[in-house]
Amino acid sequence: MPIDIFEKSTLTLTGDVQSGHRRATEATFRILKNGLQFTSVSAPIKDRTAVATWECPELGDDDEPWVLSIKMEIEGREYNVTKTYKVWPRWVHLTALRVADGKPFQFFKLTAKQSASRAVVTDAKGECVVFLDEPAPVTFEAVAPGEIKAWQKDTGRRRRFTAERKYRAEFVAPTKSAKPYVQRVNLSTTKHGRDQRGSLVVVKVGAAGDTKRRAKERLGHQGDVLYLRATFGRESKRDTPLPTISDAKNIHRSADGKTVTAEVHLGALGAAASFKLELGLAGGDTCKLEVGSTPACADEAMEFTNLRELFYQLTYPAGLAEPSLAHMTTGLDQAKVKYTKYKSLTYAEGDAPTAPAGSWFDGPMVSADLAGRCVNIGDHNKGFFHAKFVDTHNPVGVHVLVCHVQFDAGVGDAQRAHVSIKVKRGDGKITFPPDGGTKERGVAIDVSGVGGQVLEMAFQDGGTGWRDARWESLATWGPAKGAGGVIPDSHIDVKWRARRNVVTVQLPSKAAFLVSLGIDVRVRLDVYYSLGTYNGESDGVRPNLQLIRVRPASDGGEKGMNGTMLHELGHTIRQAVQNAPPGLDLATHGRTYTGRGHQGPHCADGLDAALYNDATKNLRGQKNCACVMYGEGADARPVAFCARCLPFVKAEDYRDITA
Repeated sequence: MPIDIFEKSTLTLTGDVQSGHRRATEATFRILKNGLQFTSVSAPIKDRTAVATWECPELGDDDEPWVLSIKMEIEGREYNVTKTYKVWPRWVHLTALRVADGKPFQFFKLTAKQSASRAVVTDAKGECVVFLDEPAPVTFEAVAPGEIKAWQKDTGRRRRFTAERKYRAEFVAPTKSAKPYVQRVNLSTTKHGRDQRGSLVVVKVGAAGDTKRRAKERLGHQGDVLYLRATFGRESKRDTPLPTISDAKNIHRSADGKTVTAEVHLGALGAAASFKLELGLAGGDTCKLEVGSTPACADEAMEFTNLRELFYQLTYPAGLAEPSLAHMTTGLDQAKVKYTKYKSLTYAEGDAPTAPAGSWFDGPMVSADLAGRCVNIGDHNKGFFHAKFVDTHNPVGVHVLVCHVQFDAGVGDAQRAHVSIKVKRGDGKITFPPDGGTKERGVAIDVSGVGGQVLEMAFQDGGTGWRDARWESLATWGPAKGAGGVIPDSHIDVKWRARRNVVTVQLPSKAAFLVSLGIDVRVRLDVYYSLGTYNGESDGVRPNLQLIRVRPASDGGEKGMNGTMLHELGHTIRQAVQNAPPGLDLATHGRTYTGRGHQGPHCADGLDAALYNDATKNLRGQKNCACVMYGEGADARPVAFCARCLPFVKAEDYRDITA
């Protein structure tokens, strides 16, 4: 049997002279390749032995293994040498071509098989050089998912074949969708984000069709590599959590952070592999996720668009048409917020349990646009009405509580003020009642200085807006000294709509007589005042509890009410910003302010720069505001966030809006 050797091996040729040629001094070794003369080498004979060395050259690219035989020639006579050699190439060059288009098949995996096996893979040109482990035949087999379709040349040093993949990579969960997945990144998930909830999605990928096969029939094998590429739009600068891929191998991130590549390996028996895709929390951010059986990631792709979904219960007075949120749609769409109503609830004055006294009033007391019994809700009684909130979507549920008017009446006697005024004969007479009465001794008291609105009914408890009205003589001697008494309610007039914050008092007859004699009297009374009226609020402690005033057509109507709704929702989601979300810089907004005639933080986009920059200036009543987060419901205020606010609105974390 021939001895197997590699090309470029050095052979030692030995011949012994057993008899004759005793005087010969040189022998020639003739080397035959496949039975034909190839070359020769001479060697001196010493001690009846000739020894020569010879290096076997490389095989030609198209050569089959050579068989070398040796003949020794001495003085013209030829002798056969019993040893023969079979020469094998030391390395083999492979070229893989795609069946579909004849182009190089990059990263095609094969197994080189001799007495042992080892893995090889083609490079970006579809080529690879394989150094053999032993001088022996070698065969090549494709590694799944590849398949060698035909050998164009399967012998010699340079070999060429066509190949294809048996399967494509595919998304197992979530499955590929023709439309982008709208991922509601602020919602909690119990299904690894595959229910379009949550910013973190656990993605499963496998060999196409394997999920429908029994394990032993799967096309993919354990350890097969699937390649991943995520391209993040990064429309927002928010960088916590950072959009990326994790729980995968060979993760690489581009310099701008927008492209992340990685690999995963199929599990036992070719089971699908999992990895994590973090989409971030910013609304409007996008991601294109691609998977493939090669680094080209060309097999399947799916797209994600981030959305934030909030839920609301609408609670409003019976008898009103259900308020519409149609005008908010554009503003919410721009902010990438979906606002989903899950419950509507009406309430009426006669409902049990009974509302706190002073909650219901005759509407015309406040506005000509109001008729019948109406409800006021403020800081003094809102807890009762917010108890109607069925919060099944905590911590992303909002209570939109609608009322006819919003006056804050304070707690207990916190907004009770004492008023005192001297009445003299020289003050003259007043008309009482003021609406067409007669001239009487009395006084019209301006109570605007108490700090709020004094109405004929106190919202604190439903009683009159004044209490404990009395008069007393200021005489220091004589029978009038110490005189005084109660001023009956019939002698007091409060008409808030007609005479804003004026209490008109007719003096009782005895007090009027003393004044007519030139004796001064003092009128004393307490008033309950309320703050407002307001358009709405987002509760300072629980910002998901909102209070919204109905806006009649004369005061902005449905659009104005929607402006208030979006404004208060803005506060619920922490706008206008006081602290920038991670990755953003508050200084880039450039128009936030706190206070300055309004309550809390707001946006002054569109206002004159000189006015804004003067921190001493009150910003109430500005007409050129350009953001829904301006501090009051000006007619010109749009029902949308301005370009300054929008990046912050999109970048805010909406996973918990209750604090």
